[in-house]
Amino acid sequence: MSRTRQSESRRKTTGGKRSVEKKKSSARRVSEPSEGGIWAEVRLVVLIIVSVLLFFSNFGFGGKVGGFMSHVLFGYVGIFAYLFPVVMLFLLLFSLANRENLIATIKIVGAVLGCVTLVALLHLFTMGKSDASGWQEIYEYCSEYKTGGGVIGGLVSGLLKEAFGTIGAYLVLIGILIICIVIVTERSFVKGMSKGSKKVYESARQ
Repeated sequence: MSRTRQSESRRKTTGGKRSVEKKKSSARRVSEPSEGGIWAEVRLVVLIIVSVLLFFSNFGFGGKVGGFMSHVLFGYVGIFAYLFPVVMLFLLLFSLANRENLIATIKIVGAVLGCVTLVALLHLFTMGKSDASGWQEIYEYCSEYKTGGGVIGGLVSGLLKEAFGTIGAYLVLIGILIICIVIVTERSFVKGMSKGSKKVYESARQ
């Protein structure tokens, strides 16, 4: 009898320990996502504040800190600095909403590459005949006059201009930009062109 009682008591203690461990593990699982959700919200709020501050700083409403950030932004991306806060906010929100998604990652990479291509095109269009050469001169000129494509656009467009000439650089950049748009939107450029040509042909016949 005593042995059976001892075995029963051992079973109860082991069962009690297991239940306590299960409760602890479940409590940890509940606390972990809540803490992760809180930190995600904190990051989101900080991101929105930084984006809004950058946006207004580009128009001279950010004080000394905003003015410095705007100066650096124009030095690196030129005219694209006006769009940079909006694009940055959209891409980060999109990445947070689509974590561990390969298609979303490919779209983000395509969007970033498209932005770099657009910056290079802006630099070619606005400063194609400028005397500014070297990344320091480009940085100072773009940050002071808020024009061009900054250091990034200047270096990319300069390399393509040396390799393919001005017209060739335009063609390469426009081609890359179209590819990036296709990747992001998942819509065929060729089908869009064929539909547009059919509409033009039909309107011409009428």
